[in-house]
Amino acid sequence: SASPRRLSCTDFPVNDLVVAREVPAGQVVGDQDVRVAELGLAPGVATLGVGDRGRVVGRVASVPLAAGQVLTSAMLDGGPALEPGRVAMSVAVTPEHAAAGLVQAGARVAVVASGTPEQPDVRAGVVLSSVPVLSVQLPPPDAGGEGRLLVSVAVTLEEAPLLARAAQATIDLVLLPRAGDG
Repeated sequence: SASPRRLSCTDFPVNDLVVAREVPAGQVVGDQDVRVAELGLAPGVATLGVGDRGRVVGRVASVPLAAGQVLTSAMLDGGPALEPGRVAMSVAVTPEHAAAGLVQAGARVAVVASGTPEQPDVRAGVVLSSVPVLSVQLPPPDAGGEGRLLVSVAVTLEEAPLLARAAQATIDLVLLPRAGDG
């Protein structure tokens, strides 16, 4: 009779985030610094999965990260990386007002405001021409309703009231090309 086969961690592969290229400690982790890898890890190993990408990009590496290294939350500083003179501010937008949901952490967006249907005489205009996106949180599956994305951006303290005022009506986040994309 055949002996029973032992299960190994490779019998249950999962997709986790790994470092795509070296990132020095203190540097902001960009989208290009992270990739997905299918791994067979033992149960209980704390890793960051594909769904955690928005929580990784835009954060600061608290330790040097080597290419191929499996990412854990302990390797990243607690909050988003804010440049001096910038503050974090969040706006709730539906995916169709955030480049069909393509806006993600690490991107740059322009903020365009327009009136509400009750204000047909209000003209659309650019409120902020280029702001970095710190994070994008998807609505919880049980939220129902409009399913708004919660998008956090880095603005100056002077820009914050402009964004707050614009968010009272309809705003669109216009995805800008990444540096080097032409």
